[in-house]
Amino acid sequence: MGTWLVSKLEVESIRDFNGDGESSNNIFNEIANCSRGDGFIFYADGSGQIVSDSELIELDADFIDPSVSGNLEYITNCVSGPELTFDITWTQQENTITVISASETNMLLLSGNELSVFFGKQFSSSNNF
Repeated sequence: MGTWLVSKLEVESIRDFNGDGESSNNIFNEIANCSRGDGFIFYADGSGQIVSDSELIELDADFIDPSVSGNLEYITNCVSGPELTFDITWTQQENTITVISASETNMLLLSGNELSVFFGKQFSSSNNF
């Protein structure tokens, strides 16, 4: 139970998404203060919400030289979008939390104070007390 805010947005490969010379697989390291209000709220009665602030991460990749495999330039921006809230139901069995929304069911893994969510790629949330 409680509020969990997104603290990492990880992708499989390490890249310099913002062009500052430092590479990371955590997009949050590459974009300052964008989408920091996204997260989950879990209530004791098994209901909850997924919340998204009005900031969206826009990630685009362009080929620097199309003849060279993987030779990409990444462009990241923080853009304004709508604030969104989705109602959910949830259950917990040991360290697995099942979240059901109107459009999908997701499995979350709780490890200490880190809650990991898998959407094809991984991002993680840490509990914000």
